[in-house]
Amino acid sequence: MGGTLLLKLCHLLSFVFKFSDIQEHFVRKYLASLKTKKAIGLDKISSRLLKDSADAITTSLTFLYNRSLSSAVFLSIWKMGKVVPIFKSGDRTNASNYRPITILSVLSKIIEKAVHMQLYTFLKEN
Repeated sequence: MGGTLLLKLCHLLSFVFKFSDIQEHFVRKYLASLKTKKAIGLDKISSRLLKDSADAITTSLTFLYNRSLSSAVFLSIWKMGKVVPIFKSGDRTNASNYRPITILSVLSKIIEKAVHMQLYTFLKEN
């Protein structure tokens, strides 16, 4: 009985999720793929600036992202967004013809992508 319980416990523990470190090549690849014509978030950092300075900032950003994951702290500015109305169709004076979108910080999108990929892989495999 004790061996079976231990085996079950070990099996359950294998399903515990833990973040892996984000690698510099992931951050650099994401920065290189940024579309530079997108709107700027509340942090006022443009994707053009991030893309153009990728070689200089990748190591620091990777450190910041990994520190955020290991400490379970997500920067406040990354939690905020700017909501703007986007016209769908019809009468432009009718508010129901608009849909809201939220402009987020590009820096938050990078860590969110890494978290999504890790969680998705874990859930798919378990």
